[in-house]
Amino acid sequence: MTASAQLYELQVIDLHIDAFNKQIAEVEARLKDDHELVGATSEVARLQEGVKGIRPQYRQAELLAQESSSKVAEAEKRLYSGNVRNPRELQSLEDDLKQLRRTQGTAEDKQLELMSQLEEAEQVLSSAENYLQRIETAWSRLVGTLEEERGRLLGELGAGKDQREPAASAIDARLLSQYDRLRLSRGGQAVVLLERGACQGCRLVLPTGEISRVRSSIEPVQCNSCGRILYVE
Repeated sequence: MTASAQLYELQVIDLHIDAFNKQIAEVEARLKDDHELVGATSEVARLQEGVKGIRPQYRQAELLAQESSSKVAEAEKRLYSGNVRNPRELQSLEDDLKQLRRTQGTAEDKQLELMSQLEEAEQVLSSAENYLQRIETAWSRLVGTLEEERGRLLGELGAGKDQREPAASAIDARLLSQYDRLRLSRGGQAVVLLERGACQGCRLVLPTGEISRVRSSIEPVQCNSCGRILYVE
C-alpha cells in the first residue's frame, strides 16, 4: 500500500471520528437546552407566589365580612327587639345600623373581588402546572432518547479511535506530521481524491504530467493549488 493510500485510509477514519464528535456535541447541546422546562418551571413558581399573596388577603376580607355581618345582625336585633323606646336612642341605633351595613357592603364587595382574583389566579396556575407536567414528561422522554443516542455515538467513537491507532502507527512520522498540519489548515481534510483529472478539494484540473506523477509516485503528491495530498483509487 502506498503512503497516499495509507493517508487516505486514515483520512476516512478521521472524518468518521470528526462526524461522531460533531454528533456527540450536538446531542450534548440538546441535553443542556432545557430552556422550555426552565421557563415553565419559573412561570409556575411565579404564579404560585401570586396565589400565595392573594389567599391571606382573601381570608382577611372573609373574616372582615363575617365580622361586619355579625355586627349588623346584633344591631338589627337590638333595634327591633322592642327594648329601646327612646326616640333618640332609636335614631342613634338606626344611624349605627346604616353605617354598619355600609361597612358590611364594602367588606363583602372586597371579599367578592378577592375571591374572583383568587379563582382566576388558581385557574391560571392550574393550567401552567398542567403545561409544566407535559413539558416534564416530554423532556424526560427526550433525555432518555438523547442519552441512548450519546451512548451509541460514544461507542462508535471509541471503535473509530481503536481503528485509528494502528492505521496511524503504520505511517511514517514525517508524513503523519504533514498530514496533521494539513488537517488543521484545510478544514479537517488533508487527503482528497483525484478524479477525472481534477483535485476534489479545490476542483483544479491538473496537467497530464502531474496526473501521471500522482499515479506513479511512491511519495505523496500535493495539489499545486490547495496543498492537499492527492490520492487515486
